[in-house]
Amino acid sequence: MSCCNADGGKRFAHAFSLPLLCCLFTAHAGWNITLFEALDQALKSNVDMLLHEQQIIDAEGQVLQARGQFDPAIVAGVSRTRNLRPLRADEITTLQVLGVASNANQIHQLTTYQIGTKKVFLNGVSAEMTFNVSSIGDNLQSANGVPNQLAGTLGFTLKVPMGRNAGRETTGAEFDARQAEYEAARAELQQNQARTILDTTTVYWDWVASEKRLAIAVTTERRLSDLVSEIKRLIDTGQTPRADIEIALASRAEKVALRLTAEQAVDESRRKLARLMGLPATRARELVRPANDFPSYHELPIDINAAHLIEQALASSADLDAARQRDQAARYRLTAARNNRKPRFDLDLNVGYTGLAENVTTLQADRSLENLAGPSMGVTLTLEWPWENNTMRGVHLSAAANHDAAALRERDLGQAIATNVPVMLDALRRASAQLLEGIEAVKRYEITLKNEQTKRRLGSATVIDVINVEDRLNNSLLTDVALRQRYATAIVELRFQLGRLVQRQGDKYQISVGALLGGNALE
Repeated sequence: MSCCNADGGKRFAHAFSLPLLCCLFTAHAGWNITLFEALDQALKSNVDMLLHEQQIIDAEGQVLQARGQFDPAIVAGVSRTRNLRPLRADEITTLQVLGVASNANQIHQLTTYQIGTKKVFLNGVSAEMTFNVSSIGDNLQSANGVPNQLAGTLGFTLKVPMGRNAGRETTGAEFDARQAEYEAARAELQQNQARTILDTTTVYWDWVASEKRLAIAVTTERRLSDLVSEIKRLIDTGQTPRADIEIALASRAEKVALRLTAEQAVDESRRKLARLMGLPATRARELVRPANDFPSYHELPIDINAAHLIEQALASSADLDAARQRDQAARYRLTAARNNRKPRFDLDLNVGYTGLAENVTTLQADRSLENLAGPSMGVTLTLEWPWENNTMRGVHLSAAANHDAAALRERDLGQAIATNVPVMLDALRRASAQLLEGIEAVKRYEITLKNEQTKRRLGSATVIDVINVEDRLNNSLLTDVALRQRYATAIVELRFQLGRLVQRQGDKYQISVGALLGGNALE
């Protein structure tokens, strides 16, 4: 699930339908984690990602439920009835005259088999076909020479709504709305992936920065310790007064405190990253140090067209796509609610054929269509007109409010993207300019510190002069780390606003890590 980009950056993709829990993370002691590995693990095990996976499954289930009302169905049944009716005195006398023994009851037996199929179409029309077989036996009819009868009926029914529930935009509205919401859930998964990448990358760069600040603190503490040792030797040989060591000892104590603070910051950054990666707190220390450094400086093109970037961001934003899909779902429901305020006016068409066989057994269903007669036809018009129709008026009112709310969210999100893209672009420009100045400042202070150290050895500079320049270099190095972190964060934030952190290809989502490491935010 990973591949390399042409520029050496790694890419990886996850299919949203994959069971992500099967890809469990296995760290090892002394492991230096890359940004790619951190993102890969976060996308597999982050709780928010797993919850969005379940939301997509739920949305898919909602689509199936909505589609279910249009599934064809087979209907089958069998019934057996035996009715007894006491005979009148004249009926009994007649039977006796005919020489038929009677138990003073009429016995009517009816056995019916039925099988059929029915389907509702997306345009609201429903069709049904049935085949009924009825076996009729009656002791009075038998006494009069009428044999048992086997009747078969083949019927076709077509129901056409012409008022309420008429047309695809009405009957199929809920199915179309659920389908749109399913697509919205997929887009929201893509947006959540982008958010996870943004958060994980930001915390990863914070970890890199804390490690660099710790390294600066350790180096500074070591230099101060070396200075203290050197001053002690000079004091012992009488080349410098004992008072010179006090400022050096005070400065070293200050640097020890800064180093301890930096160590605490490293631990906190490591725990934050482990949390985003879905690792338990007990395993946070398995993340020894980040393997990737801040992206190198990459000069931005001078002629960047912000309007073009905004247009691209609006077209590729997964968040905006999800809002559009939910707006479309609300529009489907609104159209259906508006149409369903009409009265119910249905047209039913019935066509049937009837057959009859005599002196046959109940199981000889194929003979029930002998002597077939037909077609018999019928037409029914049904009108149902609620006088106030409060139910449908309420549904329409609710659907209209939901549609307006969805449209407002879509419009507001589009405006936010159009506003944020230029802001993030300007932030990256400023971060680039600041980084160049910070790099220059570090170079100058390093040269100045070497000069002060040489001057002190020659006696033309004091310990205080060296410590002051040391502090200035320290601050410059820390500023450089902060500027590099700001530059790296500005890259991922701009790509997030442009919708370039995650690209969907079918059911898979592809992420380019090379752009985050290479320093080219517009790649």
